[in-house]
Amino acid sequence: MRKMKGYRRHLVASATVTALFAFCAFALGFTGAPVHENTYGGSQELREAAAEAPEVAPTVATHSVPEAAPASAVAGKAATPYTQVKVAKEAPAGMAEGFQAVPEAQAAAPSDRVRPGGEVNPPANLEATFTPGATPYVHLVWDINNEKKNVKCFLVYRAMIVESVEGEKVLVGEANIGDTKKATFKDKGIEAGNTYRYWVTTLSKTGEESKPCGPVDVVTYANVPPAAPQGLTAGIMDPGVGIEWAPNGEVGLVGYHVYLRGAQGAYSRLTTSPLSETCYYHRTGTAGSVYAVTAVNGYGTESAYAEVTAEQVVPVRYEEGDPAVTVEGYWVYEAHPDASGGKIRVAGSKGDRLRFSFTGRQVKMISAKYWTCGSANVYIDGKLVATVSLYNHDLVFGNLVVNATGLPYGQHVLTVEALGSGNPEADFNFVNVDAFEVW
Repeated sequence: MRKMKGYRRHLVASATVTALFAFCAFALGFTGAPVHENTYGGSQELREAAAEAPEVAPTVATHSVPEAAPASAVAGKAATPYTQVKVAKEAPAGMAEGFQAVPEAQAAAPSDRVRPGGEVNPPANLEATFTPGATPYVHLVWDINNEKKNVKCFLVYRAMIVESVEGEKVLVGEANIGDTKKATFKDKGIEAGNTYRYWVTTLSKTGEESKPCGPVDVVTYANVPPAAPQGLTAGIMDPGVGIEWAPNGEVGLVGYHVYLRGAQGAYSRLTTSPLSETCYYHRTGTAGSVYAVTAVNGYGTESAYAEVTAEQVVPVRYEEGDPAVTVEGYWVYEAHPDASGGKIRVAGSKGDRLRFSFTGRQVKMISAKYWTCGSANVYIDGKLVATVSLYNHDLVFGNLVVNATGLPYGQHVLTVEALGSGNPEADFNFVNVDAFEVW
């Protein structure tokens, strides 16, 4: 009987331990603890349960993005730092339904030059220049306007512009004349004397061709001597000779050369390179000197000589009250019978200015001098050319105080600025203008 009671106690204890073990195992499985397959075969019930479970789609690998830990995370346990991102767009083939891979972050592009899908932009800022010579050509340059790594090459196109019977401009011979990996191209297949139109496209490494850049038109010219210049004049100045002529109208003209005829009749060239302007000042020229001017084209071919003899020229005189004269500050007129035109214009404060606008290549400034006068700065086109003293113990009219020669022919501004100083005899420092002369 004692043995039976001990046996029953043993069974109860064993059953209690077994039940406790089973409860712990169930609790662990409920909390998500990993269940490893028994390497020795496992239980028959687990294998059968696994075989009968519904099929689940495999997890698709997606790029993950950081996510803050949820509020329900267990204290002391870090939440999973990465998660899939669900999007509303249709998932690509082979991906789990409702999920799309998040693309890798891209570095910010320096500009919006390359568009998605491999499409490339056309080149930009196409320029074309005709270069004459033994082998004339058209030189093209442009900006890439794309990332170099996406560009295979550039395709260059050309057509000739001709005039139809009806007088309209039409294109003929349109063709791709070559390709290049550089943003430059020399077209040596032209015939000088024609007008051409060019445009350029970009070809990407994936085979896309961009829209065209351009077009640009280029006028080429053959090596035909230009016409001799017309309308030459040569006038005596003080000192020197000023020569002027009318501009030529030919295409491809790069400038003019000026020559001086010597005592034996031979011409010596005075210019070192073709002049872009249509005038020349010969400082040592004299009355009776004979000059010649030629026109020069881009091939370096000159026209025939156009000759002219230097003659005396009467300058144009402008009085101090002419509309071409403006003032800044306080300027007054003073009447004097010995002054040019019977009066002068006077200012007495530092900074007072008088401006004379003229067209020519030489200008003279005439003033009076007296014991009440001081000094002035004289500028031409903003550049200081002289500091003049108008002081003299005795009153003298008709003094040449400025003679600016050799100016480029055209419009200029002479400015007189009172300095408020320069009188060694008194505290007065007046400045004055009597007249101007222009050649």
